[in-house]
Amino acid sequence: MNIENDSKWLFKYMPFNFNAVKLLTNNELWFGKPDIQNDPNEAEFILSAPEKVVGIHEFRIAIEDELEFLITRTNPDNRYLDGFEKLNYENHLKKTVRDCLGICSMTTKCNDILMWAHYADNNKGICVVFDKDILTNSLTMRSGKVAYSSRITNATFIKTGKSGQLISDRIFYMEKLDNWEYEGEFRFVKRYNDRISYHDVDRLESFPENTIVGIILGENFPKGDFKTLVNLAYLRNSKKEFYFWKSAKNLYKQSMDIIRISDEHVNIYMSQNHFPFQHILYEAKIELKQKKD
Repeated sequence: MNIENDSKWLFKYMPFNFNAVKLLTNNELWFGKPDIQNDPNEAEFILSAPEKVVGIHEFRIAIEDELEFLITRTNPDNRYLDGFEKLNYENHLKKTVRDCLGICSMTTKCNDILMWAHYADNNKGICVVFDKDILTNSLTMRSGKVAYSSRITNATFIKTGKSGQLISDRIFYMEKLDNWEYEGEFRFVKRYNDRISYHDVDRLESFPENTIVGIILGENFPKGDFKTLVNLAYLRNSKKEFYFWKSAKNLYKQSMDIIRISDEHVNIYMSQNHFPFQHILYEAKIELKQKKD
């Protein structure tokens, strides 16, 4: 099976580390807080006067003691603040909003040179290939392509009793500045109960086993880790069809070529004498059968 930038697939670049092992063995995705993402403007908004915001999205939050105190002290009548008062108020509000959001980022691109460098350990990592339909149907949350813009979302906040509404002119957690447009990001966003401490939130989400189609190896993926990766994939389900590809930079296209690895031509990419591809699959299936017996 050939793989390319296509609406049928979603791709997740990552280093080949313990987190990758957990993803592949447990079928779980991690949903990180917006403020630990690599974009410093993640889930960002500019607090504006109500009359300056054409609201299309409402984000309701519970107002706990710390935010309640701040609102009472600095903004008891929902007026528009400025100066240091606004900065202090805005920072507390943003922390409250971001603590109850989780983001899992993927992309629609598998051959971008910068993505391989930035997110896959400088081409030493992997790119996991997901079936888009299966994944989006199994994760019951907001998902979609990120919208890119030259400006930050405008929003205003209105307190009503023990809750409040952040009213924004765009969906601020599905937006990024257009500096990031090359990533072609597709993301999943989980809304957590804002009355539960973010320390107690379970940020792992399960997905069906048949969601992962295969794995693309970075151009500099360590040969010594290939056997481990193959066994990880096939010991999960030896009967399931699973694919491996290798990325290789194409200087003419200024992108990465994605080439299928198979029994017939694995020696082009890996040392056949080091660990024959077919032998790895055979040994993995034999080991699994012995465990069942």
